[in-house]
Amino acid sequence: ALLAEIDAAFAALLGEAEGCGAAVIAIADHGFIAAPDAQWLDVDADPELYGLLARPLSGETRLAYCHLKPGCAARFIELARERLGHACWAVESRELRMSGAFGPGPAHPDMARRCGDVALIAKPGWNLRDTLPGEETLRLAGVHAG
Repeated sequence: ALLAEIDAAFAALLGEAEGCGAAVIAIADHGFIAAPDAQWLDVDADPELYGLLARPLSGETRLAYCHLKPGCAARFIELARERLGHACWAVESRELRMSGAFGPGPAHPDMARRCGDVALIAKPGWNLRDTLPGEETLRLAGVHAG
């Protein structure tokens, strides 16, 4: 009943917008999932792997961008696939950009810089994190599902 009410209200909005010559853009959220403690991967728990990063992880817990020290990409990918492969895929960010994974059209000029060298893509149910010195470990019961 609630969804029917929402649908009717949205239809009314579209009618009003059409009468005013306005456009309506509807987007969908990608949802929320549980994030039990056992499904968090602490990337910084592996000193050798984490030591190849030039800076902390960026992005989000389901898709972490890794900015690496020069010349370390191949070793990072090798270690990540070997040691973290149960929880995530390690993919060169360049591959993602070239494959169109970020959508059609021209990319923003800063995209390559923001995506780093390697992306860690969490497998279903997993989340990735790192904790910097002085920070408390991120403990969330749920996260936005990427």
